[in-house]
Amino acid sequence: GSQNGNDAQINYYRLRNLSPQESQSVRKGLLVYCHLDTLAEIKIWLQLLKEIGDPKAAKIETIVSTYLKNRRNE
Repeated sequence: GSQNGNDAQINYYRLRNLSPQESQSVRKGLLVYCHLDTLAEIKIWLQLLKEIGDPKAAKIETIVSTYLKNRRNE
């Protein structure tokens, strides 16, 4: 799986040269990595919104929290 952005980039470029089975495994790993990376970026953005007192922060926090609860129940 991809452990960082560089790994993800390398694995993405590897996809076209892999067998269908290997490609599926690498693709799944990329999706997991990208999901976690995007979630981290959203959490940083949310914290910045809180620090500046943006009123949207509470609504975004609720959306993120609901999303994460739903993901745990899948």
